[in-house]
Amino acid sequence: MKMQLKIIQDTLSFISKNGYEKDSSKFLKSTAVFLAELFGVNYVIIDKFSLKTPTITESIIFYSKGKILPNIPYKLENTPCQNVINNKVCSYPTNVSDIFPKDDFLAQNNIESYIGIPLWSSSKGPIGLIAIMDDKPKSVKEIDTITTVLEIIAIKVEKVLEKMLLEDQLNLKIEELKIAKLQKSLLKKEKKNLKQITKNSLLQLNKAPIPLLLPIFMGT
Repeated sequence: MKMQLKIIQDTLSFISKNGYEKDSSKFLKSTAVFLAELFGVNYVIIDKFSLKTPTITESIIFYSKGKILPNIPYKLENTPCQNVINNKVCSYPTNVSDIFPKDDFLAQNNIESYIGIPLWSSSKGPIGLIAIMDDKPKSVKEIDTITTVLEIIAIKVEKVLEKMLLEDQLNLKIEELKIAKLQKSLLKKEKKNLKQITKNSLLQLNKAPIPLLLPIFMGT
């Protein structure tokens, strides 16, 4: 009990010290490292998710054995994450690789235990998850402690992730508007050039001598 209380206090202290980090990505990285070191686990993944692409998710932080790995999209089917996103906390204290034999990542990395929690937007829509994985099994007591900590830290991560997703949407919209404006400008320039070419052609015809124009009108 004392150990669990200490872990919860450490979690609250971490959020208090890092929760207002202006760089959202930096905060999420710090969160993954904190969770990995707090529980001595090999993997911590923070994913983003959209109902527009309900069959896949994408990592935005992928912590693996002391390193931050490149982010990857992956299919949810046949993974424990499928039972977490847009659902509820799921835990597999042991044999998770056997429970999900088609999940190549679990098999290749000898993953034994998994705990995941869904992340929700302010409007209660699914936006991602946090998952902790390890090559060692976890006791019921460990699972309870990890779950409690994830529930606490998810409150802050949800706000940070939602902000990141909104910023991404805004930046995408700005880029779309820039492209549309550029296309409109190019089209306007193209019309202007075409108009000038037509005008120049007519001027040349008007300046041409009559004998030179006759074959054109007579079809010879």
